[in-house]
Amino acid sequence: MGKPFATLCGRIIRDANPEEYPSTEHRNKKIKLCSQSCLDSFLEEPTVLCKVHLKSEKTAQQIQQELASVLDSWRKFYDSSKKSD
Repeated sequence: MGKPFATLCGRIIRDANPEEYPSTEHRNKKIKLCSQSCLDSFLEEPTVLCKVHLKSEKTAQQIQQELASVLDSWRKFYDSSKKSD
């Protein structure tokens, strides 16, 4: 088995051979897709599918910032509820 890999749609595939999944070349990059229907859609409109994916993708830094914000809000709420007891 190969190491985990991501498809264009963002699925993380683990415990599978990446060579068994559909793929194609786009702008000198190998693109992995999760199914034949996704590959067919990509081949019909590669630019559209790439734009949609890029707009929906979050960076690890963005996710960490969002989590830190949620944890900070939770801590403030928890601390204020302890004071009112």
